[in-house]
Amino acid sequence: MSDTFQLEIVTPEKKVVDTAAEEVQIPGKNGYLGILPGHAPLITELAVGEITFREKSGSNEQRLAVAWGFAEVLPDKVTVLAKRRSGRRRLMWNGRARPKSARNRGWRAAIPQST
Repeated sequence: MSDTFQLEIVTPEKKVVDTAAEEVQIPGKNGYLGILPGHAPLITELAVGEITFREKSGSNEQRLAVAWGFAEVLPDKVTVLAKRRSGRRRLMWNGRARPKSARNRGWRAAIPQST
């Protein structure tokens, strides 16, 4: 069995990820799903959250904030069709606003920024 699978993340605008990945975490409607190579096939609806994935060994985690979508998981491929989060939102962590440095990493949350 291979130690990676093909990961594709597609938004309405374009394909944003097409890579070999070791693992991916997907925000499903009933909680996060952890996907590794050889995972049982499934289709799930996405919730607001972050897709987190790691490419080949030793690489850093990559993150992509999503608003909704769908994911198809096969033993050797994961395809995600998602709407990316956009707009001004307060970045939250444990109920507190995230520091500015976290904003540069693409963190998002569902709480609108206060005016």
